Amino acid sequence: MTDEAEPCVHVHIVTSGTTRNPLGSHASPNTLVDDDKGAHMINIVWNGEKFNPKDLGEEDPRLKHLEAYIREHALEGTWKLSVVTPLWDAIWERNAEGDWLCTEAGMGYA
Repeated sequence: MTDEAEPCVHVHIVTSGTTRNPLGSHASPNTLVDDDKGAHMINIVWNGEKFNPKDLGEEDPRLKHLEAYIREHALEGTWKLSVVTPLWDAIWERNAEGDWLCTEAGMGYA
């Protein structure tokens, strides 16, 4: 038996954006739709116009709050949620049933 330390190997695994957010997958109802801290770039677009998440009146707005707002105000049309973070990005589109499906996924901006 020796006092030598065992060699240590560090492995870094890089995954694609589609591994984290598979195309066609549903967005979590707890997905943030506003981030005033600036760590994420989040955009909500309704019929080509940017939607302000502050209109939801929530302190910590999440996708479930946006969905309730859409239903309450009968805001039909094309809705998209874009989230860009340092290590991943994705776009979800709302379908007629109110499901938010991932249509694009990427590696983020870092």
